[in-house]
Amino acid sequence: MDYQLIPATDRTPYLPLLALADDDPTKVAGYYQSGDLYIGLQEGQPVIALLFVPVDATTVELKNLAVIPSMRRKKIATQALQYFMQQLSDRYATMIVGTGDADLGNIHFYLKNGFRFDHVNKNFFLDYPAPIVVDGVALQDMVMLTRQIGSRSDT
Repeated sequence: MDYQLIPATDRTPYLPLLALADDDPTKVAGYYQSGDLYIGLQEGQPVIALLFVPVDATTVELKNLAVIPSMRRKKIATQALQYFMQQLSDRYATMIVGTGDADLGNIHFYLKNGFRFDHVNKNFFLDYPAPIVVDGVALQDMVMLTRQIGSRSDT
């Protein structure tokens, strides 16, 4: 996979890809120009997006991880996540990620990749203009998971 860092000024064409991982275009529009956006290309075509936003000096949030539907279940997301955890381990000690409380597939994915439950942002999805339903259950809370990726500290 060839990963390219996309400058904030050049991200608009990737909004449809980012929207695959967030059902509210307004939310995506609010964060897509922050942090570092990497696009994974296969045969010159974008197939995966990963957006990393610094939280503080030692923590980075995986704000968006989107894979085009035809490339899902092919371990592309796992490989990309492992690659970037390694790449970011010299800059950050911890990576966090949030996902919907009823999105068991996403929760399982992150647990398999070494993340652990950290906390819950209650009623997070109630701000969305329309309910987000996963496997017949409307999302309500954002489940936050965390993983140590490096040993950096500011102490």
